[in-house]
Amino acid sequence: MQGLIDKFGPVRDIIDPSTAVEHKVNAGPFARAYPKANFYVTDRQYAFPLNLPNSFLGLPSWTKPLPGTSMGNDMWGGELEHEVLTVKPGIGSMFQDVALYHKPSETMLICDAVFAVTQEPPRILTEEEEYTRALLFHAR
Repeated sequence: MQGLIDKFGPVRDIIDPSTAVEHKVNAGPFARAYPKANFYVTDRQYAFPLNLPNSFLGLPSWTKPLPGTSMGNDMWGGELEHEVLTVKPGIGSMFQDVALYHKPSETMLICDAVFAVTQEPPRILTEEEEYTRALLFHAR
């Protein structure tokens, strides 16, 4: 990291783009290593089997919820845009991922939501009527 900091400057913002435990377990320690940076998490963080507060999940006290979109605000200084994807795959679970678009390089950054996309949605998304309705709703 030090080489990147030397080249580009201090860490200003950190985003935990997911509700998945494998992200939370590393995000808190990483954020504490850069306490001057803003630290954002998606707004539907949860724990299983008990839904605990962010501080119990190892996230630092200065954790902020990431707005669902950057449209209409200038939180990234015009350099980035973001959207939060939220899917409720089943009872007691939640999936969120953040898509960021870096305007100067025309680069999209996505953590977990990228997979092979074809004309036909994956079977797991069409097996249950609720998922099919959600796909059709969001595809409008």
